[in-house]
Amino acid sequence: MKAKTISLKSGDLVLKSKKPRFIYSYQPAIHHGLSKQNIIHRLLRKPSEFKFLRTEPLNFQLNLMVIESSLPEVLSALLLISCSQKRKCLTELISILKDINPLNFNLANSQPYYELRIQNFLFLVLQENIVDSKPQDFSVPPPSINYNSKNIPGLEIQRIRSFLFENIILRCHLSEITIRSDNEISIPFDLAVN
Repeated sequence: MKAKTISLKSGDLVLKSKKPRFIYSYQPAIHHGLSKQNIIHRLLRKPSEFKFLRTEPLNFQLNLMVIESSLPEVLSALLLISCSQKRKCLTELISILKDINPLNFNLANSQPYYELRIQNFLFLVLQENIVDSKPQDFSVPPPSINYNSKNIPGLEIQRIRSFLFENIILRCHLSEITIRSDNEISIPFDLAVN
């Protein structure tokens, strides 16, 4: 399959279809009687009290797992960091993610475990609709990105990764977080070009 050329402009949404949502559970005993605002405030202070359950739509999670089995957990941790630390830039978020290391990767050998998973996700999501599509085999080459005035040559994967991590943001809209009656909280996953 030939790589597609992608043009990225400030304000563009990365996920072309509806925003997928990450669903987390929380302990009702800890949050009993709290208002939506207070539960969200607690989320921002103590993201470790929330456990990732699934994504909606489910096909999004299945497609993430086809790309990399741990990708749903990686992105769910990234989203919680974005909401709790009020950070958007993927470079900053990935740095924090590596410090927390929620999947307990052996980072002693300096392998870019988290970076590679997120890079592969971005390469695919920029070229394919993985949110609503049925699970499939995603063996897609990295995109050839039209950088417009950005002074970066075309297909050098390291430079493409750096470009994406520095120019794509993960937005956490507190007003779009929903609390469900079954002790679940739903957070939209919203990527955009900065």
